[in-house]
Amino acid sequence: MPASVAAAAPCENLSLVFFDNMPARALFVQPTETPQRVSAQMQMSIDGTRSMQSPHWGLGYRVLPSSSDSRNITGEVYWAVGADSPSLESDFQRDSGGRISREILRSPPSRSSAAPESARKILGWYEYVRNDDGRIREIVYHFSAGPDGVWLTDDDTVLSRVEIDYGLDSASPQNATILYKLGERVAVHFDYDTGGRLLGGSREGAFASVFALTSGPCATVPERLFVLLLGPHGGPWHPIDTGRSGVRPAGPR
Repeated sequence: MPASVAAAAPCENLSLVFFDNMPARALFVQPTETPQRVSAQMQMSIDGTRSMQSPHWGLGYRVLPSSSDSRNITGEVYWAVGADSPSLESDFQRDSGGRISREILRSPPSRSSAAPESARKILGWYEYVRNDDGRIREIVYHFSAGPDGVWLTDDDTVLSRVEIDYGLDSASPQNATILYKLGERVAVHFDYDTGGRLLGGSREGAFASVFALTSGPCATVPERLFVLLLGPHGGPWHPIDTGRSGVRPAGPR
C-alpha cells in the first residue's frame, strides 16, 4: 500500500490538518464557498507515535506504539489527553511476510490488578485482506463474537468493510469505499501531485470533510496512515464503535 517514488526519501514525520463541512474532492475552497473550518490536526512520527488534537470536538489522544522498533511494532496504546491510564489497546498479528493481517482491539487491564493476557477483553478486530503484491485491498471490521460467542472465528459479525481501489498501475490507493452493514456507503478519495506524492484527500458521506498534509508532499507514505484515514468509525479518531447511536459515533471524520 505505501505510496512511493523511485529514489525518493520517505517522510520521517507527517503532519495533517482536517477540515469539516467541505465539498468532496476539494482541497481549497472558492470565494463563494463556506470558509475552511479546521476540525482536527494529527502528527505521525516515523516510530509510529501519533498525537491527535481536536478542540472543536473536545478530543485529544496520544497513541504510542507497543514497541520502539518501527519495523516490528506489536500494537498501539491510546491515551486520552489528561488521563492517567490508557483507554484502548490494539495488538497486531502479522503474516509470514511480516505484514499486519489482524488488528485486535482490547480494553486495557485494570490498574488495580495484575491481569493476565486473557483478561484483556476483546472489543473488536480488523482483518487486512491483501492482494498478490501484499497491498491491502480490503479492511474488514468485526464488532461481535457471533453466534458461537468466541472471538476470532469465522462467524464473528462484520459491521463494515473497506474496499480499496489502486487505479491503473498505481502503488498507492486512489479511491476507497466504506460499506456499512446497514447499507451506508462512504467514498474516500486521495489526491497526489504529478510525481505521485500524497497531498491530501476527501471523505464524503453525511459529514463531508477533507484533509491535507502540511509537512509537504510525501514520497513514501506509511501503510498505517492509509489504514487510519479509512477507519469506519471516524478515521483516526475512533478506531472502535463507542456505542453511540448510529453506525458511527459523532466526531471528526
